[in-house]
Amino acid sequence: MGVRSAWKGPITMGMFSFNVKLLTPGSEHDTEFNQLHVGTTMIDGKLVTVPHDPARVRNVKTCESCGAKGLDKDTIVKGVEVPGQGFVWFTKDELETLPLPSGRAINIEAFDKASMHPLRAAKGYYVMPDTGSEKPFALFREVLKTTGLVAIGKMAVNVKEHLVVLEPDPTGAPCLIARQVFWGDEVFPVEEVPTFKSNFLFNDKELDMATQIVTMMQQDGALDSVADATKEAVDALVLAKVEKREISVPAPSKVESGDIMELLRLTLREKQEKAKAPKPELVAAAVATKEPEKPKKKGKK
Repeated sequence: MGVRSAWKGPITMGMFSFNVKLLTPGSEHDTEFNQLHVGTTMIDGKLVTVPHDPARVRNVKTCESCGAKGLDKDTIVKGVEVPGQGFVWFTKDELETLPLPSGRAINIEAFDKASMHPLRAAKGYYVMPDTGSEKPFALFREVLKTTGLVAIGKMAVNVKEHLVVLEPDPTGAPCLIARQVFWGDEVFPVEEVPTFKSNFLFNDKELDMATQIVTMMQQDGALDSVADATKEAVDALVLAKVEKREISVPAPSKVESGDIMELLRLTLREKQEKAKAPKPELVAAAVATKEPEKPKKKGKK
């Protein structure tokens, strides 16, 4: 699945406006699990769980008042409970016409330096111009590039205003990047993090050895070189169950206790040995490109 449109509407800055599309930037490596009804049975004298029939479990919407089940979405509305007054409910049309200042647009409120606490980021999107808005979009992007500023705006999605930061794509692509961020009062202050002991003193040997390990593990493009093994692990488990065989489970990671210097020394030795070992992909490439040996000519008798 490639990029897909998540939102369409104008970016407005006073009288200056142009239409854009927000595109999803990616998709996770998810395995689709289904919920199944689990029963129990005796196998070899042991009580084990087995799928019941096997049948999927359905989430059936039920009315708490009349007990009606399998409610149609057209009979369901959203509401807010008011203490002592019961529920105040709204139709879909009422919510869609909620008088939010941002309406159905990204309203630019201000510009600021490209600096934001990393915990503020919630979602990200690619932004491209809609048909006919290419030139004003390019002008807006060029101004952000030359000033080094980001645009701060508001947009309404699903009956809620969201704070948005717009900036040029860092790779130099002609699109913009939109980051939906938490409002300032939505992020818990760092003062709420429980206190812990942090005032340690380290000697030069400890700092030097720890720095050596970090330096050895440094690599360009590291963020994209780390692989997600979840799907492969789930696929292996599924195949093992289909073939009715056991699958080996790696031992869980544990925190080693002991002298810090000794643990650092063992870690450094492990990384040094790993660095000396030939990389699997290089070995495979060498084998693939190696020319087969020519048979030796037999000498005349």
